[in-house]
Amino acid sequence: MDASVTCPAPAFPACDAGPAPFDACAPLHYSSGFAATCALTRTACAPLDLAGATKPVCPMNGHPCAMPDADEVMVFAANRYGLGHIVGICDVTGLNAFVPELRLVEYLGRGASARVATLGTYPCQEGIIAGTFLGTSLPATYVDAPEKLAADFDVVVLCASPKNSKTSEYGPLDVAWAPTFVSFVRDFGKGLLVAADYAQTCASPDDLFAPLNAITQGAGFEFARIELAGAPMTIDAACVPDWPE
Repeated sequence: MDASVTCPAPAFPACDAGPAPFDACAPLHYSSGFAATCALTRTACAPLDLAGATKPVCPMNGHPCAMPDADEVMVFAANRYGLGHIVGICDVTGLNAFVPELRLVEYLGRGASARVATLGTYPCQEGIIAGTFLGTSLPATYVDAPEKLAADFDVVVLCASPKNSKTSEYGPLDVAWAPTFVSFVRDFGKGLLVAADYAQTCASPDDLFAPLNAITQGAGFEFARIELAGAPMTIDAACVPDWPE
């Protein structure tokens, strides 16, 4: 990142909307180290079942960064979406810990034995997340065929990060995948975990996260480019709809 350039900070409007009606819930109290290089913003003041936040710290690794006009920044979100569930997270390097500690497969797949597929770049392509690796791109057999994806898997983990730690070039992401993933969750009752990271460069295009946001915006949140230093991410929720007990 050019040390003379500061990326613009996204806006984080306040929102007091609570979750939509639900039948069962469970408490969740969690704290973990977090190194976020993106953030989540609400698409509207709409119900959101769960949010995790971190306090913005500047600078990161000696680089300037835009400080958002907020005491806390959302970096984790979970929500019901139609018949299924969706999770967004802004730290791919911690996925190997977050997934089991937060019981994300059980939440997204409605059980610990859910069939998991992984897709994208690091860490999915490294096999760190247990599941069937589909490749860095969504296989053609599943594009515009959510029923086939739902027949084969209960949970998809989509890793969106650069191809490796030495480049800011992202792996293949395609807005054209969005209808498949939206229907997979909303219409077929499946689960999707969308994880993004390493956007700490002002050279990143404005539409860097457009393929992800085309999936998540209907669920109430979007990914935004921002540079944040490492800080604890905390979740303190008394009653999270559908969370495993």
